[in-house]
Amino acid sequence: MTNMMMSKIEINFTRLLAQCEVMVSEKKQGDWRLEKYVKALDQQYTDLKKSIHVPAKEKLIEYGQKLDFIKGILNADKLTCALQKAEASQLLATSSVPTLPDSTTERGKTTTKRLHLQATSHYTNEMRKELLGNVSITPL
Repeated sequence: MTNMMMSKIEINFTRLLAQCEVMVSEKKQGDWRLEKYVKALDQQYTDLKKSIHVPAKEKLIEYGQKLDFIKGILNADKLTCALQKAEASQLLATSSVPTLPDSTTERGKTTTKRLHLQATSHYTNEMRKELLGNVSITPL
């Protein structure tokens, strides 16, 4: 099998991975499907590693890191304290996730980095609201 061809398992995995990234970026509260999709993604990743047509080692590492990143965001969402969520999002290892360009974004920005920035911003705002309340500061 050449580098350009992907197996059916890999195609299904990349499609589900893209769908999970979209769902994480949309952050719909109470969406039970995302957790189910991530469990299925984890199973497909295991199947992909055992497949006859295993992708290149670098590709497997990339897939594993993206999967771990999505799991990390889900685990951060389950935390109760906004400070813990903000800390967890800061600890997500985006630096270890490869920076391959996403064809749907401008200038080769990666989906993972965008998701990390969204999560960090969301948790920081949540922490700010928790600490300061919904008080609006007006200039004098």
